[in-house]
Amino acid sequence: MNYLYGLVIFIRNTIGIIRNPYSTYRKIATSENSNLNQTFCLYLLVVAYFLLTSLIRIGLKNPYLLTVKFNLLTIGSASGFLLMIFLFYALGKLWQVPSFKLDRVIVLWTYSLWPTLLWFTVTALLYRLVPPPRTWTLSGGSLSIVFITYSLTLLFWKLILFYLTLRFALKLDLFKGIISVFLIVPPVAIYSLICYKMGIFRIPFI
Repeated sequence: MNYLYGLVIFIRNTIGIIRNPYSTYRKIATSENSNLNQTFCLYLLVVAYFLLTSLIRIGLKNPYLLTVKFNLLTIGSASGFLLMIFLFYALGKLWQVPSFKLDRVIVLWTYSLWPTLLWFTVTALLYRLVPPPRTWTLSGGSLSIVFITYSLTLLFWKLILFYLTLRFALKLDLFKGIISVFLIVPPVAIYSLICYKMGIFRIPFI
């Protein structure tokens, strides 16, 4: 029953972060019960994406490589997620945030995975529909423009959700928020470089 209730909340909040991210994040942050069950829905979608992209890139002919690819993607993503939660936790301690709640941070940051998941999913599908090598054509150029616009829109949405996580999970003012961003960037850059060198992600799944 709790999982069903979590699903209802998940659907409602997902619609909310599309229509009105600010109000939705504020409502989540001020809720007395964060209900972590709602986050499992998005985690399952992320795992489903990793399975999909592993099948697209590896196929079923080599189950071993398929398993390795899936595990690398899952571990890489989980590591990035835990890194962000740790950074938010550390910032909460640094700024001595009153009534800091880790479960609230987890829920807010989980919803920020939506733009990431949508971008990676479309990228995987395009890899299947328009596999490399690619040559320049008018239709291909038009598709590139649409994809760039789509990517920038999702990036803007991601940045909004990142800011709202800082704003409502840590209750930071503008000055502390800017300082926090500068503190977050270096470890995220190191994580991204490690994932790139290991061939897990060219762009970090965070």
